[in-house]
Amino acid sequence: MKTLSITGIGSLPHSDVFKAWEYVFRHDLLWLPQLPNHKQGHFMLEEFEALGTDPNYSKRLIEVHRPFLKQINGCPFKCQMVGPWTYSNYSGKKDLKDSMDSFLTLIENFILPLFRETTATQKIFFLDEPFFEKIPIEEYCHFLNKLKNYDLRLGVHCCNQFDFANAFVANNGTLVSTSQYPCFKTLAAQHW
Repeated sequence: MKTLSITGIGSLPHSDVFKAWEYVFRHDLLWLPQLPNHKQGHFMLEEFEALGTDPNYSKRLIEVHRPFLKQINGCPFKCQMVGPWTYSNYSGKKDLKDSMDSFLTLIENFILPLFRETTATQKIFFLDEPFFEKIPIEEYCHFLNKLKNYDLRLGVHCCNQFDFANAFVANNGTLVSTSQYPCFKTLAAQHW
């Protein structure tokens, strides 16, 4: 029987960066811990906003994690960020296209430099979209296709139940994860 790699979604309760990374390094698939309780940290919506409005925030955030990023050698590495649909709906900025355009800038100014700090064998980038089933799929797929221009393995994480068949077709090879048990049963029935 094939075993699955264990990873984390993102946010950790730690205020100490060393303790957060100590926890991350105990897993199979390493990820960038988001630390809302750290002095440089934010929750995911505020982090997206800070990355987009403060040109030095991404540099400070990378600097905080740099000693640990340098230890990622010869293994896959994942980072995650709130997706543009979630950001546009919960930030009060309802224009999805503006959120998508901002997101592409954040990829170039934060995500790519972050990955360059590692020698990861695979760079995995997840969009956190808790209510994926409400996303306008055609427009979102166009956005995902733009992201494929970067050397990243893409994923979408959804906390809610959604139709996996449509998600796989719509995402054209994009990884999909969920934290809802009924979705696992649906996935097993449809794809294994």
